[in-house]
Amino acid sequence: MYQPAFLPLLKTLSEKELADFSKYIQIHSKTKDTQLLNLWSYIYTKKPNFTGKYLSKQNLLQTQKITDIRLRQLMSQLTYYIKEFLVWLKLKEDDTLVAYLLFESLVERNQLKEAQKTLKEANKQFEKEALKNVKYYQRQHLLKRKNYDLALLQNNRQALLSLQSIMHFFDDYYWIQKLQYTCGLLNNTSILANTTLDLDIDNLLANITDERRNSAAVVDIYYHLLLILSGKHLQLATKIWDQLLRLIHNNLENTLSVDDIQTIVGLALNYCTKQLRLGNETYLPQQLSLYKIMLQKGFLTPNKQLSIHHYKNLARLACRIKDFDWAIEFTNQYQTYLSPKHQANYYHFNYAVISFRQQSYESALAHLREVKKMETHD
Repeated sequence: MYQPAFLPLLKTLSEKELADFSKYIQIHSKTKDTQLLNLWSYIYTKKPNFTGKYLSKQNLLQTQKITDIRLRQLMSQLTYYIKEFLVWLKLKEDDTLVAYLLFESLVERNQLKEAQKTLKEANKQFEKEALKNVKYYQRQHLLKRKNYDLALLQNNRQALLSLQSIMHFFDDYYWIQKLQYTCGLLNNTSILANTTLDLDIDNLLANITDERRNSAAVVDIYYHLLLILSGKHLQLATKIWDQLLRLIHNNLENTLSVDDIQTIVGLALNYCTKQLRLGNETYLPQQLSLYKIMLQKGFLTPNKQLSIHHYKNLARLACRIKDFDWAIEFTNQYQTYLSPKHQANYYHFNYAVISFRQQSYESALAHLREVKKMETHD
């Protein structure tokens, strides 16, 4: 089947992003190519799925009244614009990166006065930054570098002093990144079983000083994750784990970025799973609390779709700790997040499990009778 390269990209865009892309292509189309704009207008009417016979090659050639070669050219142009638009979306999220790139461009054109103004405004905005996540340290380092570059260009004697500051912030960024990546490696030791890892964890822990931990919650959280995942201080594992959970729950709003939350909660969930496989069922309530975060933040329901695996297992998990009210609420609320062909079956399956766990055996049998077909991997 004919599948233009950019269609999978379009399917990832929200309703608002699609509307913004329509405006973007109108403004940025270099030649104001009528055929290109007409083709996009036609494709846009097929949102949000962008599938079906209307987007077949034959139908596009007929409706647009163009040749095969011209269609390929237009599709290539649309692919270029959608990729350019995705870059633009990311730039909108990062004022520091925009200022960095603008500064470089202004310096190349010997516009030092404007470059200085750009940097001054970026520094002012950065000082208001409340979200001290991992990317914060990267942006901090970028700004310090540009302040140093400007001082050199202006023959400012303070340049050497700012160089010392750059080294300090680079250290922060380096150690925090290493902390994050080391946690990721330790989380995948089974995959790397035949690989010799030279992580020097003791040196890493020594460099995550109290000052660095106190500077941002994200650093303290990864520090505790490293202690847990590395098996350091095993005699204090329960205390460290409890402190880690408190840090996660206390910093979900206004402190951690979405990316940080997804990574951190994912690492904590994997640790829970490993403990449960060892027979330590005291981790069941914490596992459910972490999954609730994943649900709340939408990580388990991309495009408002939930896998049958999570639908079944989260209800089962809640039942194992006798949180039947939540299991019922979850089953009702997320039924429509399943594909239509699975909704009735797994709704009744979950209720059968809930009823069985509540020792309502007649109700459990009644729900099981409504289960017509299960997936083979179930």
